Amino acid sequence: MTLNITHVAPVFLPVNEHLTYGGTERVINSLRKKQKKLGLEPKILASSDSSDEHLVPTVHSIGVEAIYSSTLSPGEARRTTLSRLEHVSMVLAYARKHPEELLHIHDEDLVPFSNLVPGGVVVTLHSPVEDFWPKNLGEINQQCRNLIAISRKQREIYETRGFPIRQVIPHGIEVEDYAMGNTKQRYLLSLSAIARHKGQETAILVAQAIGTDLVIAGNIADSKYFDQEIKRGIQFDLSSAEDKLEAYLALPSDRPKVVYVGPVNDTQKKPLYAQAAAYLMPIQWEEPFGLVVVEALASGTPVVAFNRGAMPEIIKDGETGYLVNTVDEMVNAVRNIPNIRPEACRRDAELRFSSETMARNYIRLYEDILRERAP
Repeated sequence: MTLNITHVAPVFLPVNEHLTYGGTERVINSLRKKQKKLGLEPKILASSDSSDEHLVPTVHSIGVEAIYSSTLSPGEARRTTLSRLEHVSMVLAYARKHPEELLHIHDEDLVPFSNLVPGGVVVTLHSPVEDFWPKNLGEINQQCRNLIAISRKQREIYETRGFPIRQVIPHGIEVEDYAMGNTKQRYLLSLSAIARHKGQETAILVAQAIGTDLVIAGNIADSKYFDQEIKRGIQFDLSSAEDKLEAYLALPSDRPKVVYVGPVNDTQKKPLYAQAAAYLMPIQWEEPFGLVVVEALASGTPVVAFNRGAMPEIIKDGETGYLVNTVDEMVNAVRNIPNIRPEACRRDAELRFSSETMARNYIRLYEDILRERAP
């Protein structure tokens, strides 16, 4: 059985090796690399400014700000919508020309159109349904083929909206690329896009209550939220530093501080993960997965998270971190972090969330779909 696979990325960000943001793009990149090692030659349909040896370009990336449409002017919102529609059109045109290929779609804009793909199709749902389809689509829901959820919680939410979920396949990362931190510093880490639903203001409250440092990393997705809720709590801005950990360690240690280190790429973030005492995940929404949680665990860093979304599926309470319901519970959990063994966190990431496990799960799915389509 020949597997001709083409991954379809969203157009918010380019897919490359130097991402400072983009969980979906990171997963696509990791999945493709691992599938290539397993003998496949996947192509990728992605924004024209992506870098990949098997790239089929569509439109230029439109920026992560487009996800948070409230931050865009009416003109900007219209331009990004038209770019997204052009991308959808180009993907469908490609699918018609290449019916022998199985399209693995990672772009929720294409969910209602998956029934128009003449060949095989897999659709991984990376985002919450409310971000894309606030209303029940009725018959269109049932026409969607081979929808894959990334957590059981996400599956539950989509199915309540009438979407037929075929399977749950959790994300994976290249755990071997993350150094395990046996020596920890006193700082807590919050690394994600800075937006209200990520809860960075709660992370600041927790660090202040304990009297310890907090390092905040990530690009500013919601500038209004950052300016109104986060900026005033920051004592040091290290956005311009190349080595984020080194710059943090050079700061005065005479009093607790909140430090913003700006967006981080893989080289910059991995030492931050490895030496953090704990990773904070004070989410204010039903997070469909949480790749940053797995990255922290792979680095031997326990995670303290609000008990929402997929967190109970990733964190083993009392073994690799703690699940909490309030700010006070998060404060107490951080104080108990010395009871969590770094090697237990690393081992769990290896066993459950490796990119090879993810890649093999998808290859088995591709094979099942092609067998179903065989005459």
